[in-house]
Amino acid sequence: MLDALRAVPPAVAHVMLVGHNPGIHALAVSLCASGDEDALKALASKYPTGALAVIDFGSPWQDIGPGLGGLRTFTLPRALKWQE
Repeated sequence: MLDALRAVPPAVAHVMLVGHNPGIHALAVSLCASGDEDALKALASKYPTGALAVIDFGSPWQDIGPGLGGLRTFTLPRALKWQE
């Protein structure tokens, strides 16, 4: 998955990577070195089905790697409010 992210053209500003565990969890944890402390703890603990990690990078896609991302948000499905 990291190779796929590194292959994204520099002109692309945003990417949504959809994956399955354990790969997506391991990748997200390895990429995030900074961010909200509670969000980082939640991410390290578990990446349940339907979760969303928003990670910021200050470098081009080709240069991203472990410890270079900042976790902006980590949203768990149970935190979403459904409307009928």
